[in-house]
Amino acid sequence: MEKSSGSKNKKLKIAIIHPDLGIGGAERLIVDTAVQLASHGHSVHLFTAHHDKNRCFEETLAGPFSVKVYGGFLPRHIFYRFHALCAYLRCIFVALCVLLMWPSFDIILADQVSVVIPLLKLKRSTKIFFYCHFPDLLLAQHTTMLRRIYRCPIDMIEEATTGMADLILVNSKFTSSVFATTFSHIHSRGICPAVLYPAVNVEQFDGPCFYKLNFLSINRFERKKNLQLAISAFALLCSFGNSLPSHVKVTLTIAGGYDKRLKENVEYLNELKRLAELEGVSEQVKFVTSCSTAERNELLSQCLAVLYTPKDEHFGIVPLEAMAAKKPVIACNSGGPLETIKHDVTGFLCEPTPSEFSQAMSKLVNDPEIAARMGEAARNHVTEKFSTKTFGEQLNRYVLDIYHHRIETHSTSTYFNGSAENLGLPHISAYLNPIAANFSHGASFATSLATILPQNSTLPLGGYSPFSLDVQLKQFSQFIFRSQVAHKQGGVFGHLMPKEDYFSRALYMFDIGHNDLTALYFQNISAKPYLSSALQQLSTAIKRVYGEGGRSFWIHNTGPLGCLPYVLVEVRRRAAAAAWLDSLGCSIALNELAEQFNAMLNETVNRLRLDLPLATMVVTDIYSVKYSLIRRAGKLGFQPPPLQACCGHGGGTYNFDSGAWCGATTMVDGKRVLLGKSCKNPSKRVIWDGAHYTEAANKWMFDQISGGKFSDPAIPLNTACHKKTPPT
Repeated sequence: MEKSSGSKNKKLKIAIIHPDLGIGGAERLIVDTAVQLASHGHSVHLFTAHHDKNRCFEETLAGPFSVKVYGGFLPRHIFYRFHALCAYLRCIFVALCVLLMWPSFDIILADQVSVVIPLLKLKRSTKIFFYCHFPDLLLAQHTTMLRRIYRCPIDMIEEATTGMADLILVNSKFTSSVFATTFSHIHSRGICPAVLYPAVNVEQFDGPCFYKLNFLSINRFERKKNLQLAISAFALLCSFGNSLPSHVKVTLTIAGGYDKRLKENVEYLNELKRLAELEGVSEQVKFVTSCSTAERNELLSQCLAVLYTPKDEHFGIVPLEAMAAKKPVIACNSGGPLETIKHDVTGFLCEPTPSEFSQAMSKLVNDPEIAARMGEAARNHVTEKFSTKTFGEQLNRYVLDIYHHRIETHSTSTYFNGSAENLGLPHISAYLNPIAANFSHGASFATSLATILPQNSTLPLGGYSPFSLDVQLKQFSQFIFRSQVAHKQGGVFGHLMPKEDYFSRALYMFDIGHNDLTALYFQNISAKPYLSSALQQLSTAIKRVYGEGGRSFWIHNTGPLGCLPYVLVEVRRRAAAAAWLDSLGCSIALNELAEQFNAMLNETVNRLRLDLPLATMVVTDIYSVKYSLIRRAGKLGFQPPPLQACCGHGGGTYNFDSGAWCGATTMVDGKRVLLGKSCKNPSKRVIWDGAHYTEAANKWMFDQISGGKFSDPAIPLNTACHKKTPPT
């Protein structure tokens, strides 16, 4: 026992292999990795093919780890081509030097270039980590046939060698999703990367903080960083700057990594300068190339906010640095920033257009107090979730767990066929009913009579649930935070809560809109603007969930609400023209309204698929399934009439009375008498209480939709639902 305990407390010898030790975000992460591992007592050595001591992070010059350079004589490109091939050769040379010239290491972490992993695996006692910032095959251009031929073996090698690592780390849930779709063969083997968020040293930004009217963009001078968006948005801001006092002048500083050896850096900087001239803002835009850490910190301390312009950036360290410096961030609403920036709290997440960015910039210019308030919230957010301490502790856990064989890197998901029961899924507890609830496998935020639009705004108050979609989203955000607090505390309550990574693996179901349509119809509100507003709200909600890590969405369209007794009773009460019924006895007008909503829902989801390319969105045609059930009720074994409520009061065609719903009672001669009674055999009826379907009807409908036949895309439910969530 004593020997085992000593083994687990052993400080490890760790090597890190990185291709080019510059000053980018990837290099910042690697330096933080080395510093944090050393702070936990491990012996750390960093190996690279290039280390320019005039263009590097200070820790690489005098840090708690050694830096060794091998292969600096090898080319980084051949006539500005074959960068990937040269990177492979350089890293292979470094790996060979590590294997041949150094004694064995306990852990070797390979960064960016996976081709070295098979070589490193020759040391059987060594555990190999691979940090995948983003699949290289997605960053490379495959524009011509020659390039595709050139890239084909490189891309194949990348996937094959990446899957050989003992543990794969990625920098965000966004990258984890991209990894799963890009490396399909690895994913099919059940290999799941672990997320390790990059960190920022919050203390280095403890100096004075000012909010001058200067916007700051920090990024490498590369076209993929989309820096022209900052200039165009700034120019647009200046064009409607007449709302500002005449003496107030707003400026823009574009700073970042610049290497004159790189052709793209040189060309792109010149392009940006020309754009500033064309936009008429060249005198207000300042370019700063290859600023030092001290210069960067000074720029951050003086600016009003930071503009972060890359679209679908896999993570992005700049937003963290900005928020640590108490500065709000205006960023694109895609990629890593969705996981680091809280919209309207620590910054703004915008569509990647000059118009959207300039509007957010205008808010801060017109009221700098917003920037100060967001800055405080941003600092607290980064300190809590993205500090180097948090990063180091998580990294050290991964290292020790892999070294002591406590992590199983392969998923063990079990799939099931058939109905909900056969899927093996337990009932989901309601968020509003938490007593004795088990949330470890999910939660429901749905309530009866809930609407998309909040009441007392577009939707008139009266008879609907106060828990509209925006309230349910707030509850969802609270649930994420509170459940993780309970989970980390452990004990019995910790086991009743979902793990943090479950939120990115969960299936999110949206089934809402029905009550908005009845409100719209019975309040005589104009349809199209109302539906547009409701679907915009639904779109925003899905994006919010995506921002929290959600990637799998199951969206139901609305059913034939003109076939429900509670609606039909009201239709009959109104003007005769509104009471026209189809051959099944359903309201034509209300069903046409439902079909209009469903058509607009499809358009909304198609736009979301473009905006959120890493999300899987399945739309299920509930309308067709329910209408088919009503039309075929007799043939399916249900008793007629299909539109009569099983549990209700009043008898007749619908057996529904709005004053005596199912379960309603009244006093007769001093005794309480049940009015809303159930029929004798609910399993043979379609409608339960006038607004909902019976359990038998729901089971039949589930059987129809679970195979995917009524869904777009046609994905069977049993391929989306797991009895067990893969362990981390």
